[in-house]
This record gives sequence, structure tokens and C-alpha cells, in this order.
Amino acid sequence: MFDHARRGQKWINEEFYKVLDVFGFRAVMFVEWGFRPADVKRTTERIKVPGAVVKEWVRTAKQEEALAREAEAAGHRESAAEFYYRAALYYGPACGVLHVNSPRKIELYGHLIHCYEKFTSLFNEASVRRVEIPFENGKTIPGILQSVPGVKNAPCVLVVPGMDTIKEYMPSPYHNHFRRRGMATLTIDGPGQGESNVRGTWVTLDNFERAGSAAIDFLETIPDVDASPLVDSAPVNQLANYAGVDASSFTQEIRLTGSTDVSDWVVGFFYLDIDADSDNGLKAPANSIPAYLGGFPFPAG
Repeated sequence: MFDHARRGQKWINEEFYKVLDVFGFRAVMFVEWGFRPADVKRTTERIKVPGAVVKEWVRTAKQEEALAREAEAAGHRESAAEFYYRAALYYGPACGVLHVNSPRKIELYGHLIHCYEKFTSLFNEASVRRVEIPFENGKTIPGILQSVPGVKNAPCVLVVPGMDTIKEYMPSPYHNHFRRRGMATLTIDGPGQGESNVRGTWVTLDNFERAGSAAIDFLETIPDVDASPLVDSAPVNQLANYAGVDASSFTQEIRLTGSTDVSDWVVGFFYLDIDADSDNGLKAPANSIPAYLGGFPFPAG
């Protein structure tokens, strides 16, 4: 029986992914975040269709996790730390393409968190620890705080990943460019990101900036971190871009399908109407230099 449903068009998507190597294009970022180049290569080469992303990255993650347990049992602390760290990273891409908080995604995210916690317990080059930042409605924002060994009141960089990255990715504790320069880092999964998403802390038009403010308030309670340079310490902190879109769409499709002994055919038309109102521009934090000049935020387009 010929499949006239939209799922019958799946082969088009699969060919698109094959031609453009969608799963391989992030290899450079993966390596920067701490993924082992050989692991990225062997994993992405196994991914031929979109549906294989979860399976193949979980396969690689479980291999690293098994090696970590073996090394830990043998007393090889440093090797175990590295394996647990990479296992946590490799669960990330698998969770990232599961857009619904299904039991499967929650299970995999549990593995990610477990492996990263094992890593932090074994890593001895610097202090790396998971923290919970008090937020709204009894919720907390999960973060990872990396301190600078032997440095009191170290300035701190607040690191905010993108919506398709997670706090475990950056900066890599093994290649922390900030720590080498005497700066601590706090990386957060803000509303809608990573672990916050799994917890049901969704992003809204204005709660992410409140999460950032909560992170700064939290840092002011940490004795080995000086949070004051976080605010207005450099021109790059004076302005941020913002964007918002309010859109609605209407679609209508009419199709006629049929078949003969030698072919199947489809004819019809598709109508799409999108009504969108966008707002974007520059925004200045309170007490920053541009804020004193007035007129901020102002629309940029």
C-alpha cells in the first residue's frame, strides 16, 4: 500500500542530511568543548539518517562510561576522570535532539549528570563543582563553578551557553582559558537550556535576565570569588542585543492522490500565511554607562 502521509517524505530529509553532513559540521565546536576528535569522527560517520543521532551518541557515551568504571575500579583516578568527563559530554548531543522531556530523555540526562558528578569527584587540577542558584517559585538554576586554585577573590566570568548547548560544554576544565588567566567561571543552564529545560524551567521574554541577576547574587555569597567585576567591568558588558518575535501562521493544503498499475501520483496546492511582529535592538544593564546616557534600550530594526 502506498504511503500518502507526510512521513513518506522522510527520505528527502535523509538525503539532505547526507549531502550536507549536518551531523559533522559541529565537529570543530565539539573539539573545542572537550570532545575527543577521534570519537567525534567515528560517531558522526555512523550517523547516516537523523533518527540515528541518539542511538550513536549514546553508544559512544556508554563506551566511555564503561571505560571510566573500569579505570576507577583499577585505581586509575586521572584516567577515570577523563572517561567520565567525555561520557557526560557525549550524552549531550543525544539529549539535545530529543525535544520533548520524555522518559528516555530524562533517563539519558540522568546519565549525563551522574557522569559529570563522578568526574568532578575525581578531577584534582582545580575545583569544579555543581551548584544550585536560588531562583523563582522555589526553583533553582543549575550551574558549574570552576575556581582558581590558590587565588582568593578571583574575578569571575559568567558563561551563558546558547540554547542548543549546555553548561557541561564550556569552558572545558582541561582547557580553561579563563582559569589560566586567574579568573573563575560560573556556567549556567538558564531557563530553557539543558538541565533547566528538563526540570521544566522554560524561557520567557524576560526571565533569562532575572536568572542572570540571580547568578550574580549567588556569586556574591561565594568567599573565593569576587563578583563585583561582573558588572560594568568592561565595555562589552555595557550593551546586549535582544530580540523578540510574535508570529501567527495559517496553512491550508489540498491534495488529490491516486495510483495506476505503474505509478502513484499527487497533485494539489499549499497556502501559507505568516503574520509576524518582531522587536530587536540594544539593551543596557542598570547602572551601566549607556543607561546614564538615556534612550536605552532603543530599537535597532
